[in-house]
Amino acid sequence: MLTLMGAPMCSLELMNVKMMKDMRNKINRAVNCDNANIEKSLKAAEKQISDIELIDETVGLYSLPDNLQEIAELRYNNPDFNLKDLGAAIDPPISRSGANHRLQKIAEIADRIRVEKGLALKEE
Repeated sequence: MLTLMGAPMCSLELMNVKMMKDMRNKINRAVNCDNANIEKSLKAAEKQISDIELIDETVGLYSLPDNLQEIAELRYNNPDFNLKDLGAAIDPPISRSGANHRLQKIAEIADRIRVEKGLALKEE
């Protein structure tokens, strides 16, 4: 419309402003998504470490099968590792899904201990 009215520079400036706003919005959405994913990963790691500590304090990590004991020790010593990193640190390496599966087994064991000991189940 501005171009038709003889103001092509104003039209270009408005398009530039719109493009900058769109770009800024896309960047903000990406950052917000990354922050949410990091927060979710940290909460999951915190619960996993809590589960591992409970098992260690009650029945001992040595009571776990070797594969669960290995991932429990890795998670405890590397709280900042994501599932892919944990899987890669195992010898031989396992997939992200495999690491998650083992940590879920640990969570199930910890939840059984909580029920047996009359402790409150932790919220996920």
